[in-house]
Amino acid sequence: MKDEMKELANNLWKIAHAIRDENAGYGKDATGGTINCLTDSMMGVTAGLVAVARSNELIAEAISEGFSYLADAIKEFKSDKSE
Repeated sequence: MKDEMKELANNLWKIAHAIRDENAGYGKDATGGTINCLTDSMMGVTAGLVAVARSNELIAEAISEGFSYLADAIKEFKSDKSE
């Protein structure tokens, strides 16, 4: 049991240091943010995905507005032709 506990403790230590290694230097992400652990990296990825999602929303709004303007123009064109 003692050997298993020691192995478990060693493996937990490895996981903890893979997530946050005190000896690792600081890095920079694509936006210039400082990264010094896996958590920071994941937060940067999340921020990037949020930006992509917002861009997609803006594109969808622009397309929707474009179709609305197009539909209005067609209606106006039809009404002009029927007069």
